[in-house]
Amino acid sequence: MRLPTDTEQTTNDPAILQITTVGDDSACYFWSGLFRRGTAPARELLALADHDKIFTIAAQQGLHEDEAVMLSNTDCSPSHYTHLVPAPTDPQQVERATVQTFVSALQLWRPQRAGLYFAPRLLAPQAAAEMLLQIIREAMLTAARREFCLATGTTEANDLLNTTVWLKENLEREAINVCIYH
Repeated sequence: MRLPTDTEQTTNDPAILQITTVGDDSACYFWSGLFRRGTAPARELLALADHDKIFTIAAQQGLHEDEAVMLSNTDCSPSHYTHLVPAPTDPQQVERATVQTFVSALQLWRPQRAGLYFAPRLLAPQAAAEMLLQIIREAMLTAARREFCLATGTTEANDLLNTTVWLKENLEREAINVCIYH
């Protein structure tokens, strides 16, 4: 199957969940993920052009930040954006404020596709699935986003596929049609 073009989009179109690898620039130019609080200054990440490296540092070393950070690389065309949000204090829980931070960024920046990646060390699998469901649902309702790239590392592909099927089932219970591409 092919992805629809912009001119084919209508308000009744299904949500599109595309499974990809972290930072696949051909799939998405706007990525959001979590960071743990740590020692790396956010400005050091600006020099990194690779989303995978940014997310790895954000999860392993952590950022010396208390609030969400937007990294913008406008030296390339199209520009690339990486939005990093502090991870919940309890990796087993979904915090409402964390979900709202993701959705607010999508409302403000209005990317055509929103890439989402949660490093497994920062959020338990069930909490990650629930957070994805809440972000996607709210982004569709309030930010009019219908296309999402869900990213995985090389060892998480089956887990993300299972989570994406779970997302599809839950969204379709709410009368939201969903297409999965992988």
